[in-house]
Amino acid sequence: MNTPNEQEKIYYYSLDPEITPKQLQEKETVENDPEKREKLIKWMQKYELQGITEHSDLYPVKFKILQWNPYLFYYQGDLSLLSQPILWIVGPRQMSPYAEQLLEELFPSLADKKVVTVSGLAKGIDQKCHKLSIKYHLPTIAVLGWGFRKYLEGEERYLLQEIIENGGCVISEFKLNFEPTNRSFPQRNRLIAGLSDTLFIPEAKEYSWSLITADFALKYKKKIFVAPNQFFAQNGKGSNLLLAQRKAEMLLNFDQIASLFSQKKINSEGKLLKKEEKNLTENEVQIIKLLQQYENKEYTLWIDKVWFPQAEVLSLLTMLEIKGLIYQSSPGIYAVKG
Repeated sequence: MNTPNEQEKIYYYSLDPEITPKQLQEKETVENDPEKREKLIKWMQKYELQGITEHSDLYPVKFKILQWNPYLFYYQGDLSLLSQPILWIVGPRQMSPYAEQLLEELFPSLADKKVVTVSGLAKGIDQKCHKLSIKYHLPTIAVLGWGFRKYLEGEERYLLQEIIENGGCVISEFKLNFEPTNRSFPQRNRLIAGLSDTLFIPEAKEYSWSLITADFALKYKKKIFVAPNQFFAQNGKGSNLLLAQRKAEMLLNFDQIASLFSQKKINSEGKLLKKEEKNLTENEVQIIKLLQQYENKEYTLWIDKVWFPQAEVLSLLTMLEIKGLIYQSSPGIYAVKG
């Protein structure tokens, strides 16, 4: 949780329209107007809205390894989803029947998988992703390109409510009253790229945000699937370009995506199955064995047992989370999935 001073910083940031996250981070203490503070607290409580700073023990591990990680963000719902295997789906606001059919066919193949979806809540493919996730009882994360107030008090509030009721999560790193700029959507997408394990682009125009999105995913070395499109389809020119440039893998069947989210298994002796052990580094295997030995213990209690530099431990824990082999049962405590 946040310390009392960090919580006051969150209120201060929410109430001051001028202060930046960097300036807030540098402040040692803050003082809030009691009346405005109380009004803000009541508003946040009404929507069950929380704020998190990077000093909180709830701060997601996946954000810690981002080059430009957010100092502060707001959220609703189940924050633990951020440590689960995540599929990112993105595409144009004007969705074609072809893209809609692709998504309608993809989601049934994901229904029995250990997977969380993520998208940006924009009209078109983003909202289709969230709605199909709800339909097939898959938790979904919406990462906002605006401040929370616009969504909580606007027409999208019903979809937000459905996402939360379905066990999902909604996140924004922007001030509560923030309205988007040309830079805010790429900023949002770099955050989603850090969260996700795999990206699927059903279709993309030649000059579109989806291509910028793919660049973020490539930077973070995430797997990208793109559906091939017709030669004359305007919504598919960017998709075909990604394939021609070999920046993405062509989607030929939905098992290519679904198979990535099959839950990893551990045998009865507590050892990794040989097939999966071959896909892990020696350091990752050692961490798995230490987690089995020190079950339900904070990682600081066994970190001195590793034979490689301790500075690598958090990074390797994150990679094992991404591979779906371990999960964080509570802050700093990891367990092997079984």
